[in-house]
Amino acid sequence: MEEERKRILEMLQKGKVTLEEAESLLDALQASHQGEQRPEAESAQPAGTDLAGLSERMQALDEEDDRRIRSNLGELMLTQEYLSRMADDSTFKNLGKLTIGPDVTEELLARKIAKYDNLGITYGPFNLLSVLQGRCGSNLGKFVQIYPGERP
Repeated sequence: MEEERKRILEMLQKGKVTLEEAESLLDALQASHQGEQRPEAESAQPAGTDLAGLSERMQALDEEDDRRIRSNLGELMLTQEYLSRMADDSTFKNLGKLTIGPDVTEELLARKIAKYDNLGITYGPFNLLSVLQGRCGSNLGKFVQIYPGERP
């Protein structure tokens, strides 16, 4: 029960659920927990609380978070096509060699990557590196500027 409670509070903190939804989830969780401890006839579930529906909503929010996190552990060319398949406002973690492709625009990069963690090497033109540096939560790696026509 404690793990589910933490998940609900994290979703509230991230703005994934409203205060009212979080309260409803916590009430349903508490009622469910009490129901496990008491006979079924005595268990009290808040009126209008759909435990199955709330559980499905929590699962859907977790899956949405999973789609918003991308990682590079090897060598990757970040292209317009690759970015177009990503959800907007994603988190990207680079632990390898990442090269920003020549077809990527500042607008697309800014829309798709909200947070960037660089633990590897990121290659790209100055303007695109600047976009990622502005979103960089942690940088234990290196940003390397490349010029048009130059290869890393």
